[in-house]
Amino acid sequence: MAQANVRLTLQSIGVSVASVFLGLLIAGAIIAATGRDPWAAFVALLRGSVVGRGNIELTILNAIPLVFTGLSVAVAFRAGLFNIGAEGQVMVGGIAATAIGIHFAGGTFWTPLVALLGGAAAGAIWAFPAGWLRGRRGVHEVITTLMLSYIALHLTTFMRRYPLFDPKSTSQSSITVPSDARLPGLDALFTGSNLGRLNIGILIAIAASIASWFFLYRTTWGFEIRAVGSNAAASAAAGIDGGKTMILALCVGGALAGLGGAVQLLGLYHRISTDSFVGLGFAGFFIALVARNNPLAVIPAALFFGALSAGGLNMQFSANVPINVVQLVQGLIILVLAIPVISAVFSWPRRKRNA
Repeated sequence: MAQANVRLTLQSIGVSVASVFLGLLIAGAIIAATGRDPWAAFVALLRGSVVGRGNIELTILNAIPLVFTGLSVAVAFRAGLFNIGAEGQVMVGGIAATAIGIHFAGGTFWTPLVALLGGAAAGAIWAFPAGWLRGRRGVHEVITTLMLSYIALHLTTFMRRYPLFDPKSTSQSSITVPSDARLPGLDALFTGSNLGRLNIGILIAIAASIASWFFLYRTTWGFEIRAVGSNAAASAAAGIDGGKTMILALCVGGALAGLGGAVQLLGLYHRISTDSFVGLGFAGFFIALVARNNPLAVIPAALFFGALSAGGLNMQFSANVPINVVQLVQGLIILVLAIPVISAVFSWPRRKRNA
């Protein structure tokens, strides 16, 4: 059994690496067709993501919130659910963390912790209606979570313009969270170091990944989630309440996404602006696919996406690659990398019927 697991893991890694090279090859052909040097573009991509302390810092900062949204999608998918609404859950988590940080700051050590828990609770609450409708009424979660995301988007706009509005802001941003309510930087843990904007959100993301793995593979609730996702009929025959399990899976996923929004807000932006959370939830869907819904694999997958984002900026400025071509290259690499997983996802119902 152990040898079989190792073989499957190596095979999965091999497919992912081959997919990356194939994506880069196709992307290089597209860059060459625009009259640019593909080699120079890819060197710029590499340097902009992993060469130099500032670029590495940007890659990590890009990856931190993606770990949470990737985990959010992965946990829900283990129950056979598509949590497309992680985007909205991130937003409400950020709103809750901002409100708590602003109104309850006062020098206490516990304020950031309370704000983080508030963000996670807000994400879970936001996911609950979709979970309940799916588990008890059979309403597909793709529709409900996506609709809730649009509601969250308008709620975010309302909150930053009115209840949390900063009259001194020139960009209609919210009030800045006080320094005593923010996540401490890693410099506070490693005395004498100079780690820039990196904060303990890194440690929280790693802890969330480990906790999600433990939850799925070492708890009764996690077993029930995986059982329902593998075969809902068999799990029901075994006495597992599929509806309750679906609600739990989406709420846990919502809590993870909400925590990610809180970490992003308290650790990096410190206020809600027009682009604080854009795209984080939808990127989490692709990260979960690439990681094959393994919580521990979400971390390297998020770092890869963070590197693509950071290196893309350098590709644009250093190699003179237009921004639309940069975005095309990023999307192409992501698509090719996810194709094996997407194929497995869509063949899953057919395998169940043939079983």
